[in-house]
Amino acid sequence: MSDLTGKFSTLEAEIAANQEDMMALLSTIDTNVGGLGEAITTLNNSMQSGFRTLQGFIGANDPCGCAGTPTLRVPPLGATPIGVSSDQCKRIQAFLHTMQEIFTVLDAASAFSVGLNFSLISNSINEVVGAIETGSDLPVISYPEGVRLVGDMINYLAGNLLVGGDLSSYFAGVILDLRDGMSLATSPSAARSLYESVIDGSTLPDYVKPVIKDGAYGAIYSYYFDTSTSPDLTGYDGGLCAGGLPDITSCTDFDSVPFSSGGHDFYVLHLPPAYGPFPEATAIDFFGYSYQLIAGGAVHGIQLYYWTMSDVLTFHHDAFLGDAPRVMEQHTNAIIIQSGDRDGDAVSFTCQICPPA
Repeated sequence: MSDLTGKFSTLEAEIAANQEDMMALLSTIDTNVGGLGEAITTLNNSMQSGFRTLQGFIGANDPCGCAGTPTLRVPPLGATPIGVSSDQCKRIQAFLHTMQEIFTVLDAASAFSVGLNFSLISNSINEVVGAIETGSDLPVISYPEGVRLVGDMINYLAGNLLVGGDLSSYFAGVILDLRDGMSLATSPSAARSLYESVIDGSTLPDYVKPVIKDGAYGAIYSYYFDTSTSPDLTGYDGGLCAGGLPDITSCTDFDSVPFSSGGHDFYVLHLPPAYGPFPEATAIDFFGYSYQLIAGGAVHGIQLYYWTMSDVLTFHHDAFLGDAPRVMEQHTNAIIIQSGDRDGDAVSFTCQICPPA
């Protein structure tokens, strides 16, 4: 029995010694791992510091300092409102085309990586402005906006480093959403708000969104969405924008667009969403809405037809200039508002529509 007791004592001593050695080894490993983490953090901080220093040196060197003297104040947005119309739809498309070109050239500018600076960004945008609006007064980016965009671009380069995307492709992926989302913009400020709302709600990476938003600087909104300006709208289709009656929250002016049906030419309000096989008709319960002819219409004014809830096409009313607003008293599946004249007698018109009170 004494021999067994001695053996257990020896085993316990060996286990205790082994545990002590193991704990010492674990402590050493923990220390080494902690030191490795600190070393990685230090290295990362050093790289970021060096990156910022290099950015400052190259920015000060400014190898592309040819942008001229920028404005030091962000100009206010234009104050002349623009109604929802075919002209407004064309302006949206022209604006988005310009932005697509800006992001394409910013992709090239970002190839300079740490050489990003205000002059490089400003000259890149100037290149687009000169190519799209030759001889126009389309303004360029202000200094504060350009500096903010430079910061966005630096963050974008860091976030995009292992992804390999490009700004032009990111923007192209949301351009149709932007066209439709901006379709009810009636002023430069509304255009900016709708543009940024679409970007914020998109699936674009977080490091991309600030570049896409800040690349659209204030003065460019004023240029495209203030009726006191005259951008080149050649080649744009004023009937493509998808803003419709369900989206309006106040009285809104809509301009007609030409369309053909049954071998005849008319003018019609194109207000999506479309109704089944009738792309000119608007799928909506128009109950409680009011409408009024406020411009155009010629001899026979305008006509409103509607599909009942039983899907029966029904004539509602002729409207003429000077008539008071007319309220729809029936529930509808869809409506269509068109010129009362056709072919050579058809005249464009503007109709004001107000949502239910």
